[in-house]
Amino acid sequence: MKIHVVQKGDTLWELSKKYGVDFEALKQANTQLSSPDMIMPGMKIKIPGTAKTVKKRSTNTDEKGTDASV
Repeated sequence: MKIHVVQKGDTLWELSKKYGVDFEALKQANTQLSSPDMIMPGMKIKIPGTAKTVKKRSTNTDEKGTDASV
């Protein structure tokens, strides 16, 4: 199980899509949330084990990973 620290603008629905997990499974893994609609920056959200790896995008590289700003 992974942990995601909520950033401004995050929603459980978007996190379920981002990590490739079922929305209901994400809600069930986070019973500490009184309302799934009210997540706040800094909260820690559990991502169930079937999650896919999410790569951070670099703004100065192209698809091959070379520097596109040159």
